Amino acid sequence: MRAAAYQCVGRVVELHYKHLNQAYMDALYPMTVNTITKDNEEVAKQAIEFWSTLCEVEFDLYEVDDAESKNYEYMKKAMPHLIQTLLVTLEKQDEDGDGDEWDLSKAAAWCISLISATVKDDIVDHVMPYISGNVQQPDWRKRDAAISAFGNILEGPEDDNKMGSIVAQAMGLLVASLVDANIHVKDSTAWTVSEIARLHAKAIPVQQLMPLLQNLMLALADEPRVASKACTVIHHLALEKEEVGGGQPWLTAEIMGGMMKELSKVVERDDGEECNLRGCAYETLN
Repeated sequence: MRAAAYQCVGRVVELHYKHLNQAYMDALYPMTVNTITKDNEEVAKQAIEFWSTLCEVEFDLYEVDDAESKNYEYMKKAMPHLIQTLLVTLEKQDEDGDGDEWDLSKAAAWCISLISATVKDDIVDHVMPYISGNVQQPDWRKRDAAISAFGNILEGPEDDNKMGSIVAQAMGLLVASLVDANIHVKDSTAWTVSEIARLHAKAIPVQQLMPLLQNLMLALADEPRVASKACTVIHHLALEKEEVGGGQPWLTAEIMGGMMKELSKVVERDDGEECNLRGCAYETLN
């Protein structure tokens, strides 16, 4: 019943946004936070979905040049407080999951990415202290949550210089995290590095390229969910080769040959059908 109620509230936001008011949102905020932190997972995911829906509506309104379609920016007002709840929720990973399940942590991560797209640069200073404070914690859940949070704010902020500086500083830790002892951390790291290669390739320091490539080669031999994302990293690095490392030449024939050799091994793996691993390897080779 509670999950259905949040679904209805989400539909109200989606269909009747212009009829909302600040008092309505002020009443919903503590209710949703209490649900996210204390209720069962299915209800909590619907409470997060409410905020995700609000982000989607307000994001679309930023694209509309229509005086009657006013954007009240409820998300921008709620973000400084809500984001802290969502960051902690990232730590509620399914330890036995294979990476594809839609658990509470995944719902929070998706919501954070939508908030980033909606409020843009405003999110960065509210998330970075959490990342800095947890990315090297002994608890794998906190390391994984920190890296996931970073990956989910890469697309949205518009200050490329600021984000580029943050990415450059983070690359050393991310390269090391590609060979973390925990599979969840490696998985989140490989995805985050693929997003960096796609969105901020020029921010990757040239001195990190060789360590990055070495650990990517190791990741190609890891479990399929990690190896497939390592393929995607290599694919983006190759596409953005003129931007990587500030434009300095790095993709030599020797490096290319080594990558092709390792990718060819991936194509022949017995578990190549899992996580579309073989397809990712073929796409990268092409």
